Amino acid sequence: ITSGSTYTGLFGQLDTGAVIRDLGLINGSVRSGIAASGVGMLAGENGGGAITAVSVQGGRVYYGVTGLEVGGLVGGNQGTITASYSTAAMHREGTTRAGSILLGGLVGLLAQDGNKHGAIINSYAAAPRTGSSTSTPNNGGLVGRVQGGNVRITGSYCDTTVAAWGRCVSENSGNTANAESKTTAELQTPTAYTGIYANWNSDFDGDTFPDYPWNFGTTTTYPTLYTPSERQTAAAQVVDYDSDNDNLIDIRNPHQLNALRYDPDGDGLPNNAANYSAYSGGFPNGNIADTGTSYMGCESACIGYELMQNLDFAADGAAVTSTDAYPDWTPIASYESTLDGKGYSIARLTIAGAEANAGLFAALTGDAVIRDLGIIAPAVTSSGASANAGALVGNNAGLITASYIDGGSVTVTGATPNVGGLAGQNTGDLRAVWSDAAVTASTTGAGNGGGLIGIHSGRLSASYAAGPVTGSSAAVLGGLIGDASAPVTASYCDTTATTRTNCIGRATGGAAAAGYPTSELQTPTGYTGIYEAWAISLTPGDNTRYNVWNFGEATDYPILYHPTERQLAAPDDTLPPPLPRRIPPEPEKPYDPAADHPEIYNNAEYEMAATCETHDVDPETGNPRAATVTFDLGSYTGPVLLHLSIWRNGRYMAYETQDLAIPTLERDGQTATLRVDTDPAQTRFRIDGRRNGLAANLLLGYANCQTNDP
Repeated sequence: ITSGSTYTGLFGQLDTGAVIRDLGLINGSVRSGIAASGVGMLAGENGGGAITAVSVQGGRVYYGVTGLEVGGLVGGNQGTITASYSTAAMHREGTTRAGSILLGGLVGLLAQDGNKHGAIINSYAAAPRTGSSTSTPNNGGLVGRVQGGNVRITGSYCDTTVAAWGRCVSENSGNTANAESKTTAELQTPTAYTGIYANWNSDFDGDTFPDYPWNFGTTTTYPTLYTPSERQTAAAQVVDYDSDNDNLIDIRNPHQLNALRYDPDGDGLPNNAANYSAYSGGFPNGNIADTGTSYMGCESACIGYELMQNLDFAADGAAVTSTDAYPDWTPIASYESTLDGKGYSIARLTIAGAEANAGLFAALTGDAVIRDLGIIAPAVTSSGASANAGALVGNNAGLITASYIDGGSVTVTGATPNVGGLAGQNTGDLRAVWSDAAVTASTTGAGNGGGLIGIHSGRLSASYAAGPVTGSSAAVLGGLIGDASAPVTASYCDTTATTRTNCIGRATGGAAAAGYPTSELQTPTGYTGIYEAWAISLTPGDNTRYNVWNFGEATDYPILYHPTERQLAAPDDTLPPPLPRRIPPEPEKPYDPAADHPEIYNNAEYEMAATCETHDVDPETGNPRAATVTFDLGSYTGPVLLHLSIWRNGRYMAYETQDLAIPTLERDGQTATLRVDTDPAQTRFRIDGRRNGLAANLLLGYANCQTNDP
């Protein structure tokens, strides 16, 4: 196109209400011969239209006269450009007066005009510059100039390698909008919705589910756009949703979090065929509905889910509005699997209604495990009669460890509710958790409100609450727990911050929890004083204690270490004494796993045979110094764990490795084999499996290689 018009492109000008989508322009050529004009392959000016999934592939956009707004896609933009790109060459002709051209690989001028605010979302430019000179004022690899206070650039990039663009945005007038400069290799390397493209899975049809528009090709190609029909094909392809091969399915956006409600047992397959379509809204490549087979990428059976990044229910990162995907979250009912937060958080969870059980989860069963998860600035409200409400869970019977509620509020307004910052009702096991959410029990009848838990009959250890607790005169209120009928271990409330003089509003069955003012909760900076017993085990049946808490300075509350930071145990001199162990029977006595280890002997279906083969004997004593132990795993397909019981001189030395080479357990199909030096101890081997990550252990097999008696 060669034009003498003010605006030059396939379209001269797009006005408000114009919609251009799913269009490709290949090897085009546009040129304007007049000054003070806009030039772009698609349009000279986008004055308020919506451009979605439009590509400019190759070709040239010419410039040379003065006063131009020149872009590979559009010259000037006051509309919205989403999921689009340009690789057209920007070609200079003749001599150009300094400062007279706004040149961008995608857009020349990104501007605001009245109530029209230009935006570029999830797009890129890889535009070479050619012609008489590549030196042009006001040139940017993506945008020449950003102008106006309410324009934005989100998740968009330019390739500064192809033409040595100095930056993606050349001139920015009073606006923070910008784009990230990338090399060719950086733009081509991700081949999925990860890294710089993690948020590029846009919703085009308005159903709040991503539509998988991009084809990332190989590590030597730029991303391109699928056609609408190809997008449907792409959604049926198999992708790996277990990127770190730990049998936990990756969660990278709220849609994938929402999909948990359709897969309560965490195996990657919806609980019934009627939910295949809804589940595919979060994991469209994971299942083929007609076969009922899961394709989530787990190396063996999927055992739950894990966060791979922080999530935010507010698209703008500021406030949840009616246009967000989940402005009123429906709690996930009766979840029974693992959710590993991996130290990440979920922000601005919003619930408003009459939910019987209100929280991220309505209820967690006894098999559920939630760990290393933060909930930030929740706004949870329920007017339901007898409601259980907490930011994380309404009614908990599962295991929740190393998790927290940071700010926000949890409020109930119905009759006889139970409300807590973390859980409304707890019959399960809470370890190393905290909340400073504001809790309100505005009940119309009797009810229970606590800074952490509303009503408690389970287990609670090494935890605290430091958020205000208020309510009606009929409610039983406590800074930590409203009503407690089970013991509480080393857990506290801040009597200053919670405004409650008692940590437990009503205590029965031996429940007690001390309250302290803010200064006393913040003063210990290690595992001493009130925190002496806070280095704890996070798994039932496992005596391994972790350095869970970061106590900070004497003006800080304890917070939780990131899971990767707490692997080093606190120094021995600061740890509490070991928990009492039950001494197993003497070696010569028959081993009765149901009696001796009831905490792990809970699924006889998987009890396996084991055989020992002595392969090194002490010539003086005749005792074995090394052995090979082989376990037949039968039908068990889950992960396996090895436990050692070591005897020396008639004394039980459980889990100690003095004079013992740490064994390596190798699994080959349905057989697990280990070779270990046992000298001079009498060593027993116990191999366990696990359900749902950190949930209950399953005894798989037992072998005593000292007596060679499996």
